[in-house]
Amino acid sequence: MFDNLFDQAMSDADDIILDTMGTEISIYPGGTERKIRAVFDAPADNTGMNTGSGEIRDTAPVLFTRSAWAVGLKKYDRVMIHGEPYQVVDPGWDESSTAGHGVITITLARGEPGRSTPAAPVRPSKRYGSQRA
Repeated sequence: MFDNLFDQAMSDADDIILDTMGTEISIYPGGTERKIRAVFDAPADNTGMNTGSGEIRDTAPVLFTRSAWAVGLKKYDRVMIHGEPYQVVDPGWDESSTAGHGVITITLARGEPGRSTPAAPVRPSKRYGSQRA
């Protein structure tokens, strides 16, 4: 199944991560519900950098899962995590050389597909203070 021992070891490590840190979520590829196991990460604080002429911030939540479990998931498909709706922004790609045997990182946006995306939770910026006036 794998080309070498390193790929096998990485796959085993991914299994441990998904078993230990993963949670059951619902994805809706093509509108049909499918339950999968994934690690959900919503940044606790804005991550970003000051470029000198502006500030770049990223608060996008992501899923880490097996690519075989998320087959058919496309941009704007619905995802439900702990009762909260999300939509796929970037379905990611298989990170192994053998399609369907690796892992993917799926970038999400908060809210239902086709509706205005709700604002991210407000957290103070470490450098500039509160982002709200």
